[in-house]
Formats: sequence, C-alpha cells, structure tokens
Amino acid sequence: MSERIPEIEKDISEKQAELHLWKGLLGHPAWAMYEKLVRLQIDARRMEICMVPLQSSAGVFTQEFTKGEASGAQLALTMVYAAKEAAEMDVTRLNVQLDQEKDNVASETSAGAASRVDDEHFSAE
Repeated sequence: MSERIPEIEKDISEKQAELHLWKGLLGHPAWAMYEKLVRLQIDARRMEICMVPLQSSAGVFTQEFTKGEASGAQLALTMVYAAKEAAEMDVTRLNVQLDQEKDNVASETSAGAASRVDDEHFSAE
C-alpha cells in the first residue's frame, strides 16, 4: 500500500466534512432569510447610487462609500457559494488522486508479481 493513500483519504474526509458544513449552511432556512436581508440592503444601496443625483462634488465620497458597502455585502454572500464550490472541487480532485494512487499501487503489485515462464524449461509435471 502506498504511504500517500491514508493521507489522501484523510484529506478527502476533512474536505467532505467541510463541504457538509457549507451545504448545511446554505440549506438552512436561516441562510435564506439572511441572504434575502442582505440582498435588500444591496438593492437599497444600488438604488441610492443610481437614482439619487449628486448635489455636490462632496457627495462623491458618500457615493463611493455606499458602493463599497454594496460590494462588500455582495462579496459576503458570494464567498459562501465560492467556498462550497471550492470544497466540491477539492473532494473531486482528491478522489481522482486517490484513484490514481490506487492504480499505481495495483500496477506496481502486478508488475512485481509477474512471473516469467520459459517454454523450454517449463514442465507440466
């Protein structure tokens, strides 16, 4: 057995646990409420940015601050989905590595176990 197989299996287990947590968060009813609340805040800030004309050049700083708030809130939502997707990709990648490592072990084992039969010296007795 390869020394890497237990390490890869441990990594898979850890990533699957992480993925389970992300899916649990995203599937929880409170997440849907939170996401709705944050999206309402994003929309309110975007409306303020787009629909309220600037009264002076000093308003640019306020508008930029509001843009930053909207971007930050959007990022906070996006990061959770991105982290879940990253965990899914990690599990897939690690499973491929595990399969490759197992294939390597199997090919090394079969190559080492192969015997040579010499027809001239083979006896069926």
